[in-house]
Amino acid sequence: MKCVSCKDMGVDCPWVGKARSEEELVEMSRKHAMSHHKDWWEETGSKMSDKEAGELVKENVREC
Repeated sequence: MKCVSCKDMGVDCPWVGKARSEEELVEMSRKHAMSHHKDWWEETGSKMSDKEAGELVKENVREC
């Protein structure tokens, strides 16, 4: 199982995503950011390419 959290990415938020693949975590993280971090999403996240978003999440994935 792989995990990533907002805290892993430097955000003060208790959310933790768990999935079998990094690709699933990228999608989960994107959906979470859109619904729970709207300001960041509108200013930054929505302007990122799929590759950039994937790299941001994958840099912080860990085994759990």
